[in-house]
Amino acid sequence: MAKVDLGTIAETLFVDFMAPLVLGGEMKPNRPIGGRAALTLGLDRTVTDVDRRAHVQLARIRTARRLAPLDRLPDALPDEWALAACLHDLVQSTHHALDGLFRGRATVKLRTIALETLNRIPKPRTVADALSRHTWFARMFEIARLDTTVSWWVGSRSFFGSTPPPRLMTWPDLRRVQVKKAQTFLTDLPIHGEDETNTRRAQKTAFEQALSVFLHHTPLTDLATLNRSAPTFAWSRETLALTAARAGRTLVGRALRPLPESVVNAALGRATRALLAAGAGPQTRVAATLLADFALANAQKAVLRGQSAPPVSSFEAPDETFARVAGAVVARQELAHSAAFSPSERAALDAYLQPVCESALGRDLAASLAG
Repeated sequence: MAKVDLGTIAETLFVDFMAPLVLGGEMKPNRPIGGRAALTLGLDRTVTDVDRRAHVQLARIRTARRLAPLDRLPDALPDEWALAACLHDLVQSTHHALDGLFRGRATVKLRTIALETLNRIPKPRTVADALSRHTWFARMFEIARLDTTVSWWVGSRSFFGSTPPPRLMTWPDLRRVQVKKAQTFLTDLPIHGEDETNTRRAQKTAFEQALSVFLHHTPLTDLATLNRSAPTFAWSRETLALTAARAGRTLVGRALRPLPESVVNAALGRATRALLAAGAGPQTRVAATLLADFALANAQKAVLRGQSAPPVSSFEAPDETFARVAGAVVARQELAHSAAFSPSERAALDAYLQPVCESALGRDLAASLAG
């Protein structure tokens, strides 16, 4: 068996997959990397394309500076190389022709190997680790495949991520050739045609579950992309650990700032309600502390403008209502012990939060979310 050249694999992965993931542009996924190579790929690894490496580092720093005042980031760490290799193989596991190229259910095997590899990669140990990983994977849900369908008067063919042969374009007027192009984004990659069969739905579900496992390794990305269509955001040990740290919660708040407030509240409210329903009291409190940060920030703005709190009945969706009320309840509880505000400021903020906290839902949540 020929010896695997990790240097060549790493260079190709960086240039064709990791760099476009950070910078944007065309990705060129290559042959599956596999678990053993993924775990050793980044050991003592230096990228030889110096210019490409410099551009990637600058882009990563720009991503980081939106959340924290950083001027430098380390090059890709071994765990980040391994995660990039796993994401590469997960993307490749959706290749429509993979089962035809190799024996057996190659797509399922490749996804299984990627998941087994992910289980051997440590979760982020610090807030800095979470931020560093986020600078690599912040744009992962922008991954898209360009699909082309060519139709003519007697038939049609679809090409998934590949260019149709020129012969199909000949005599376009005579043959009534029509070309339709569409982007298929990351979570829909397992669906290879217009009719979504049971097999395709099962593949899509399995793929989304794999993406959830991947996101557990980059919790800041998990939270920052909670507006995604799938996989639906749910609190994990990793996102809760990041949120429990004051510095981590600050990064999360800044990462969520560009998203619509109603979308953030709906996603966090749904996930936090699930924790409460599962009887996870301490974890629910951690999640609600993030909601409290948002509630307190909104209260400060409203008090400065002389506005009063909107009635709970004006909140439309149940998940959004839960998020707003839970945030107000915990914010008011913490405000009572906070030394960050003067007595007059604390009184004004308490008066703003009081009507929401004394609603029926607020009274129900007060005991459950007591610190």
